[in-house]
Amino acid sequence: MDVRGDDELARTREELSQSRSDLAHSRADLENNRTDLAQSRSDLAQSRSDLAQSQVDLAVANELAVNLQEALQASREIGMAMGILVERHKLTAEQAFDQLRGASSRRNVKLRDVAKEVLYTGELSPTRSADRSR
Repeated sequence: MDVRGDDELARTREELSQSRSDLAHSRADLENNRTDLAQSRSDLAQSRSDLAQSQVDLAVANELAVNLQEALQASREIGMAMGILVERHKLTAEQAFDQLRGASSRRNVKLRDVAKEVLYTGELSPTRSADRSR
């Protein structure tokens, strides 16, 4: 072979060597990408799980907030009903509450419903009007 052919062969070998090196780097990059993809999928699954738990927590918190609002409203109504009974019948707060509680127990209705009756009528009747009609 002549010098020219030797140079060409050397360049071809060098290009082949470079191509092999590039291929090895590409394979390593591909493996890294696969690892990154697996990690991203794992992170996504965890994020979805976290989101689902957050949605459950939010629903529980919303339900609790509604229940607390209802309890606060009931407490206010009971307090106002007690005030009416205290004023009209010259009772202590404890006596007024005992009357509301007793009526609730006798009628088997919620205390807040008895309190609402006092708020609407100004009195604590022995029985509800619906009870009298039976």
